[in-house]
Amino acid sequence: MKLESDISFVGPGFIPTNRRVIRDIREYVDAIEWLKDTYDQTILWFRGVSHATHRLVPSLYRNKTLRFEENIEQELMGQFVRAAVPYVADHSSWTKWEWYWTMQNYGLPTRLLDWTESSLVALYFAVRQHENVATPTVWVMDPWWLNKTSKPGYEMVYMPHPLLDEPNESWIKESYLGSRDKLSVTPLAIMPPFTNTRISAQQSVYTIHGKLVRGFEAAIKDIEELPRIFKLRMSTSKALLFKQALQTMGVTESTLFPDLEGVARTIKWDFGF
Repeated sequence: MKLESDISFVGPGFIPTNRRVIRDIREYVDAIEWLKDTYDQTILWFRGVSHATHRLVPSLYRNKTLRFEENIEQELMGQFVRAAVPYVADHSSWTKWEWYWTMQNYGLPTRLLDWTESSLVALYFAVRQHENVATPTVWVMDPWWLNKTSKPGYEMVYMPHPLLDEPNESWIKESYLGSRDKLSVTPLAIMPPFTNTRISAQQSVYTIHGKLVRGFEAAIKDIEELPRIFKLRMSTSKALLFKQALQTMGVTESTLFPDLEGVARTIKWDFGF
């Protein structure tokens, strides 16, 4: 697939996408390689969604009733920590970041968006519910570009870990975990330690939004160069074929959800349930 002739440039401040949808795994891999060459970046992040119309909006901001309540996140975290402590053996050493992305992992609304370092994992999540997709899409992003855009001069992907010396730690915590009025405008890319088997299996990474619902649009609004974020759209009619190809390549429910529930879902798929 020659993406050079398939990119649709809408204009400044818009995210480019492929004009012709991708129809098989080979085209998808070729597109990823083209983007790596274009961005001169060997490591990209990916996010798979079942509908091309789904925006890069975190779960907290999808709730129009709650998203602007001043203390809603602190209340959610307080209730979660209070109830979760019996299930976390080393909870006394957990940082606020660890509690925050654990909330995300278990479905509580946060300002986090799930990404993965694996293009195949992202594609799997795009076509996972193959019977209920509408132009399944994989977002592709250069996280270093995003962080330099959010904070000029900051050329790292933030890794919040007590053993790592992060010179921007205080600025980042205040801008992304602080009070609502001090939150940054644009999102930040963060790379968590693998604190559980699901994060490890899915090669999970995150972006965290600031105060704006459409933070990514704000990040690219005033830049003159091509934004290093891209939408790769797949054929709706080929969603099942994509999923079958990924199963053959070892990307299954049990590999992405390494527990008994994931094993059971894989067996159900294998037997046609």
